[in-house]
Amino acid sequence: MSKAKTVNWFQKSFLYLNSWVKSSDKFGVPVSLNFRGEESFKTTIGGIFSLISVVLLVMYTVSEMRLVITKGKTSINSNIVSRNLLESKETYQIAKNGFVLGMGANTNELMDPTYFNFQYKNKIIEKDLIGGPEIRNEDVKYSIVLCDDKFDKFIDKEAARRLNMHLTLCPNSSDWRIGGSETGYQFSSFIGSIRRCSSSVPGFCKSDINDKINSQRFFVATSNYYFDVDNYDSPVNVTFEDEFNYALIEGMTVEKTLRVRINKAYDYTSVWYPSEPKEYTYYSIESVKDSLQAENGSGDLARINIILDKNYKIVERKVYTFYDMLGQVGGVMGIIYSLGSVCVSLFSGKIYIMTLLSYFYKVERSSDIHKVTPSQKICAKRLNSFQEDLSKNAIKEEEKFEDSECNIRSRTHEDSSSNKISQLKEKLASLQYYKYSCCDLFYSIFCCSKFRRKKSKATPLYKRYKNYSCGRKKIAQELDLISIIDTMRTVHILSNIILDKHKKILAQHQPLNLCFNAKTNSKLDYPKTEEKIKKEKNSKTQLDTLQDLEQEQLSDPITLALFTNIIQPPELDGIANNPKNEPLQTPISSNF
Repeated sequence: MSKAKTVNWFQKSFLYLNSWVKSSDKFGVPVSLNFRGEESFKTTIGGIFSLISVVLLVMYTVSEMRLVITKGKTSINSNIVSRNLLESKETYQIAKNGFVLGMGANTNELMDPTYFNFQYKNKIIEKDLIGGPEIRNEDVKYSIVLCDDKFDKFIDKEAARRLNMHLTLCPNSSDWRIGGSETGYQFSSFIGSIRRCSSSVPGFCKSDINDKINSQRFFVATSNYYFDVDNYDSPVNVTFEDEFNYALIEGMTVEKTLRVRINKAYDYTSVWYPSEPKEYTYYSIESVKDSLQAENGSGDLARINIILDKNYKIVERKVYTFYDMLGQVGGVMGIIYSLGSVCVSLFSGKIYIMTLLSYFYKVERSSDIHKVTPSQKICAKRLNSFQEDLSKNAIKEEEKFEDSECNIRSRTHEDSSSNKISQLKEKLASLQYYKYSCCDLFYSIFCCSKFRRKKSKATPLYKRYKNYSCGRKKIAQELDLISIIDTMRTVHILSNIILDKHKKILAQHQPLNLCFNAKTNSKLDYPKTEEKIKKEKNSKTQLDTLQDLEQEQLSDPITLALFTNIIQPPELDGIANNPKNEPLQTPISSNF
């Protein structure tokens, strides 16, 4: 492969790679048309709505940020969930995780072992089948000790003294478990009981036990945990429950069943973004079942059963984060902007059309849209008769009266030109660029149904609206993509036909194709100059044009054609509204 071919291959590869890279650009600048330097048509009404929207959005953002900082919009979700204890073989050592249980006496006699005995045991039952025979039924007994300081973190010492907490007995171990169901695979419960004194030592138990039973009361002291939704440092707190007070009854067994729930709490505390929650486990007593049974020689005067509740609570706390605030503000911003766009769209579209009409179209000052002025009728008749006379005289007397015909034609042409100039002055004086006011805008929006009545069609207001309606249709036709492309192609073809190679080179160096700074000559600032001329009622350009026409006497055929279109425009628009097919004027006219 030669060196030239190698270079050519590398160039093609580079161009292909460059084209592929450019096609992958996702950050390209959008290409669009603009209106007077703006990518969108902006109105005062839209600006007012935008400022109001921004103010409302800022106020809402500040209020939401205050809620984030003060955590005033924290959401709390709490659900009760049930677990299947029949098939569960899991047990829980709740005493090792902070649960405290104790049984206390209101009198010293209840603490006297010669009268009564306190006992704690962990009952364990295991089965091979649900509802089947027991393969294990064991009672694990625990010795009793004074609770001492086990309840100190729940209550102060003065309250403990008043509640006789020094007479409270607790198990000496925290290894006991609870879990399962009595009819399931495994069941574990913790039982505390008060029994009659029974001893193999003669004379150890006193004989007046029955006289002491009915005068004795006991209580059950437990810890009860809860999730404090207002505490962000240590949300799991504990309370002391001493409301379980009972009286002993001779010959009966007072039985209480406390169901303990093992609850879960998920705490989302980060205010910056959603993060992994902190998980807490806490125990609470949710239900108490009381029953009274005959003693039946069991010796139990009171029995407290601690079992696992099949229901448990799941608490979820989520603080209001900045991430949530941004989503909330974004949603409100979308709603505000949607409402604003709906309100502004009632005005902006019509203002846009009216603004375009004021730049491109003229209207008549006459109060009648379809009125044909006498001067226009006379002009049309004179032009027609003049052309007929010229054709007849040219055929019949071409050879005999050539000199006289030229004189007559010259005088007639001069008279006709002067009449045409006067008519042109009158026509130009009767035209002005389209104007609109706030009244026209509001009437076009809110009073369209009024225009459907026949009486309203004779009012100047309807004629203004008719001008707007006609102009809107013309603008829609001219802004059509097919029309724009067709016009550009026509201009391109004409430029290739009219301009030779040298003129095309000169056209590239015209002022409109050159970049100047902001202080360039105003004569070269074509758009602003043209706009200024359009807004002047009697501009110097129009006067100069009329003077040039007077000098040329309308000898140029192109000028004559332009003049004819001004004085007697072609019948294009409004034919449906003109049943007599009379000569029509410009399709846009107004009663200003």
